[in-house]
Amino acid sequence: MSKKKLARMIGVCTVAIMIIVVITILPSCQLQTSKPPTYGLQFDGVDDDVDLGANASLKPTAALTVAAWINLQTPTTSREPAVVGNARHTTPQVGGYELLVTPVGIWNGTYWNGEWTVITSYNISLMLHRGVAQGQADWRGFVSANISTAKLENQWHHIVAVFDKPTIEIFVDGEEEATASYNYDVNYNVTTITLIGASNWERASQRFSGTISEVRIYNRALDATEIKGLYTGSDVTNGLVGYWKLDEGSGTIAHDSTANNNTGTLYGSPVWFTGGG
Repeated sequence: MSKKKLARMIGVCTVAIMIIVVITILPSCQLQTSKPPTYGLQFDGVDDDVDLGANASLKPTAALTVAAWINLQTPTTSREPAVVGNARHTTPQVGGYELLVTPVGIWNGTYWNGEWTVITSYNISLMLHRGVAQGQADWRGFVSANISTAKLENQWHHIVAVFDKPTIEIFVDGEEEATASYNYDVNYNVTTITLIGASNWERASQRFSGTISEVRIYNRALDATEIKGLYTGSDVTNGLVGYWKLDEGSGTIAHDSTANNNTGTLYGSPVWFTGGG
């Protein structure tokens, strides 16, 4: 065989191999895309939330993960909008956790009563409380990722907060955005309920504006691969203690898809969202 023919054959084989590689890789690349939910609950930021009750299964101590899809609308009178929360303070102790989407900008009024006149960005935060008096050393743990209004508002995003003592993290759309350290257990020595769309700290001024879907609470810390999987549509069930798809479409009940039966009751007038992704 001549050198010219050999070179031509090698060239043909190389092209064929490249085509096979591309065909093989493309499906796996497509799996990394994510389709937003086509259902959920729309909260008005004024008097809407979902009461999940006081069940201890929703109160992990040394490790937890809270995940949800959100489509944020501009808040007006809600000082610290919460996606999921059960933090509460009673003199002198503080306990529980909160996944917050807090505006950054100009707030007019007292701390809890007023309105936003300018919002430039948001802090997606996980706040943990260890059961001591407010203001005492290390009374809370905190991690926060700052996201611009243009990136966050009026579009679907998947947010995840993870605590694996002593590490706390925030993930947005499958990517880690912030990390911090807190070497204490979460404490629940005050009577508290868990809420979707609000928190117990100042319930009236912590209500979420926008749509929430696919809320999950785990009693362990999910790793980065599992979190990416949630974002791209995988179902991670190990350690899942509460899962509210919010796909009922009508009624005043949000069903828990786990065996813990932490059924949620709608308060105010949240509207079922069925308008597509």
